[in-house]
Amino acid sequence: TEPPMPGLSRTQWSDKARGRFIDPRASRTTSDHVHRWLEAQTFDDSTREAVESRLRVHVLPTFGKLELRAIRPSVVQTWLRGRQKECAPRYVRVLLANLSAVLGAAVEDGLIASNPCRSRSVRPRGRAEEDHPLDA
Repeated sequence: TEPPMPGLSRTQWSDKARGRFIDPRASRTTSDHVHRWLEAQTFDDSTREAVESRLRVHVLPTFGKLELRAIRPSVVQTWLRGRQKECAPRYVRVLLANLSAVLGAAVEDGLIASNPCRSRSVRPRGRAEEDHPLDA
């Protein structure tokens, strides 16, 4: 095996060996990442405007100033509960999908180790009732 890199803790070295090391010097705010992510998308103009609006109105006020690595599943779940008080269940699922796409790209770019939106604890309510209505 390679010798440990100077300045890395044992945990960081272990993460590096498993391919899960995230360099803390590579931190980025969510707002910065959202803007870069939007620029890279190949959406048509109307989709770009809709996604940008949802992120600006519903995601960035909560997450914009946070570093990507500070977003935990519990933070996403708390945000979801707030959105559920303001928005329809289907719209909340669209908001979660948009946030998940942004954070998924951060994982692929090596900026965070995992997507907190994909945690089992992050679930919007109302899906079962809408997707499987009872027959009368």
